[in-house]
Amino acid sequence: MKMKRLTMVSLAAGVLAGQALPVLAQPSFDCAAVRAGSPEEMICGDEGLAALDSEMDRLYRKIEAQTSAEDFKTIHAMQQGWLSGRNEGWKQADPRQWVEDSYRERIAVLSVQAGEVTVPDPVEYTCSGGAFDGLTAVFYDTDPPVGVFTRTPPGDWPQYIATGWDDDGAVHYNIGGLDFIDRDGKADLNWAGTPMQCQRM
Repeated sequence: MKMKRLTMVSLAAGVLAGQALPVLAQPSFDCAAVRAGSPEEMICGDEGLAALDSEMDRLYRKIEAQTSAEDFKTIHAMQQGWLSGRNEGWKQADPRQWVEDSYRERIAVLSVQAGEVTVPDPVEYTCSGGAFDGLTAVFYDTDPPVGVFTRTPPGDWPQYIATGWDDDGAVHYNIGGLDFIDRDGKADLNWAGTPMQCQRM
């Protein structure tokens, strides 16, 4: 009891002396309104996750401000899809790690879309086995890494943006509709369900 009182006195003295107290990270949503047992409740009780949510929301709002309403519809739809995936954490062995990894992947993608990452030189490929014969890939040095893949000719779905992971020394990129891995200049590509082979130029 005496130790608790000393702590409170010290805290009050710091306030009176004008010392700034640390501000805990807050998520982008109202913690008073979250449902018990929800992912949002876990985020509200975890400063690290709250900080990730706040950063993700900052990037998302920045993209919204610099994107036309029509183009933003696609980004909004992707965000809703990501949110559904984040909320699958309760099915995992380590729900917190799932949520953290989900945030880090989304932040990496949004940082690219928001223009906050230096754009590296593109890598050109020739491809066979599908409906197009050219692929341009831009590999961003984010954490996790992000790849932007554009087909030539454009077609109905000309571009994918995906996060990657280390796969025995090569970065393996995957998102719904795309799977890509380059080993020594030869890449296995699955584009919208069609397996293809690509050669770095």
